[in-house]
Amino acid sequence: MGGVSSVVVTPGGDWLFAAGYTESAVAAFSRDVASGEIRFEAVVRDDENGFVGLGEPQAIVIAPDAGFLYTASEGDHA
Repeated sequence: MGGVSSVVVTPGGDWLFAAGYTESAVAAFSRDVASGEIRFEAVVRDDENGFVGLGEPQAIVIAPDAGFLYTASEGDHA
């Protein structure tokens, strides 16, 4: 993903998320806690499949219970 602007790992260490500023997207990777190996799982893009508010994400944060992922997006003023 081009223009990665932020990367976070869930509190349990089993998921990693990366925000792509230039692609207006967030990618999800599963992570093997024991080995550290990551595997691409999915990507969501702004204005695709019902996702809005991801235009040029600059930062992402995971809720302490890992139930939600929040983005701060410059392009959508979100």
